Amino acid sequence: MVDVALRALGKDKITIEVLEMLEPDWGKVTRLVNKDLRAGRASMKEAELVLIPKQGKDASTVKGWRPVSLLSVVSKGVERAVAGWLGTTGLVEGWFGQGQAGGIPGRSTTDIVLRMLAEVEKDEDVDSWKAVVLMDVKGAFNAARKDYVYKVLRDKGVLENIVKWTVDFMSDREIFPRRGET
Repeated sequence: MVDVALRALGKDKITIEVLEMLEPDWGKVTRLVNKDLRAGRASMKEAELVLIPKQGKDASTVKGWRPVSLLSVVSKGVERAVAGWLGTTGLVEGWFGQGQAGGIPGRSTTDIVLRMLAEVEKDEDVDSWKAVVLMDVKGAFNAARKDYVYKVLRDKGVLENIVKWTVDFMSDREIFPRRGET
């Protein structure tokens, strides 16, 4: 079995510890990332597909494994930075409704569910029925329409290079299966 620490590494096998060793010369990585962001191009979008065994499931069946797509550490960091910037900016600019939670700083799905339960519990009409539908959209990233994401971000006034980077990051991604025991 492959070491657990190796499973979380992307195709480039760069760890956080390697990046920390680059700290005195962090400018090179920053320049590379900034070049991509300014150009509206995501060059680091190769991922490695690793199968992780599910606890309590039969590993001899397909359902006994969870496919995980691993980006490089740098790419994941840039993705989080852009997503964080979009989430924070969207919060300040009022882009999100009160019922939205995913990817928004300071909000979680649990908060939304608890708020909904509080509303149901304070209802005076104990004889009334209430129905709630909760959904987890499986494969939402893969199903997102890039043309719509582009239009919405432009309509919200997001910087053009960030809009282009986001759409490019979503496009033409390459996944390489990892060989070995996992």
